[in-house]
Amino acid sequence: MGSLRIGIREMTLVDALAHAFADGSKTARARIERAFNLCSDLGWIAQELSRHGLEAMDAVTIQVGRPVRPMLAERARNLPEALHRMQGVAALEFKYDGLRVQVHLAQDGTVRLFSRRLERIDAQFPDLVAALPSAVARRPAVLEGECVPIDSDTDEIRPFQEISRRRGRIYDLERLQSEVPVCLFLFDLLLDGSDPTLDRPFPERRARLETLIRSGPSVRLAQQQKVEGVAPAQEFFDLALSEGAEGVMVKSLAPESLYRAGARGFWWIKYKREYTEGLSDSLDGVVIGAFHGRGRRAGRFGAFLLASY
Repeated sequence: MGSLRIGIREMTLVDALAHAFADGSKTARARIERAFNLCSDLGWIAQELSRHGLEAMDAVTIQVGRPVRPMLAERARNLPEALHRMQGVAALEFKYDGLRVQVHLAQDGTVRLFSRRLERIDAQFPDLVAALPSAVARRPAVLEGECVPIDSDTDEIRPFQEISRRRGRIYDLERLQSEVPVCLFLFDLLLDGSDPTLDRPFPERRARLETLIRSGPSVRLAQQQKVEGVAPAQEFFDLALSEGAEGVMVKSLAPESLYRAGARGFWWIKYKREYTEGLSDSLDGVVIGAFHGRGRRAGRFGAFLLASY
């Protein structure tokens, strides 16, 4: 769909394809949606359906160079709620405040980087493109991580606003690499050699990721700890904040903790400092501007800009 705003979402087109090339049933739609989640290319999906029918959807698998629609997390109001949904046991990871990146490393060492919106961003991060082939022990590979700015002297995580200086830039990249060094913290593995791992439980994916990565200044593993109960979870959360993270990701360790491409669910739960059951105090704000609405909000204000004093 790109940036074309015509009020149609991808899932509307998935429904249309299910009716055009199949019987329009929920089963047919689910088979098409699964294939779309793995290749993120509706044009190609439509072409395959027209040529080979619905059965072609079952053969679609992860492929280097075609970004997978990312799995998304739900949120919790507090850590006890998050742990309760995991039956008291979970893997906690630092939630880094940066850019989510999907890494596609080909057999020949070619690197493609995709954003959460599945846009190519490798041209903006040549330092990561150079570092990844030697940091990943097996090829081909598809991995996910968070790219954050770091202080080259102290190794501390810097504010998100700094990495935004590199987002979308095509000029002065050498200077920006020096001014805004970054580190990619990897947290998931979707393809290991010729073996797709999306249908493997998260503990197995993480264990394989740990054997795959050679940590260095620019590529590392996301910090993680298995916790049982709220007290150690709170300790890890406090540690994450003290080291510059914005919170924690709480991830299921259950056998069913597969990578659900394109889906949001409670297999992953994000919890940040500002996630509370309500404001601890009221805020005084002054409306100083407004933004034109887009899509379903076209013709109205989409959001207001407030100043607080």
